[in-house]
Amino acid sequence: MAGVFMMSMRSLGQKHRLRDLTDDAADLRRERDHLSSRMRDLQDALRREADADKSGALASHLRRIFTAHPAPAAAAAASEGS
Repeated sequence: MAGVFMMSMRSLGQKHRLRDLTDDAADLRRERDHLSSRMRDLQDALRREADADKSGALASHLRRIFTAHPAPAAAAAASEGS
């Protein structure tokens, strides 16, 4: 009888751990989405600033940076298309 009870308790503990891990994964996805959105917003702001620069030097520099380090959503879309 005690063995059945212990197995039930263990199963219940695993169920709660699984739920906690699922919640953690959802939290991490939301955080990733928020950071990706913020990164895109920052890139957009930098591009607007570069558009105001008449020399074009800032725009050229930003193109090199953004090509080397694409926004996460753009990187995910590129890898999904492959």
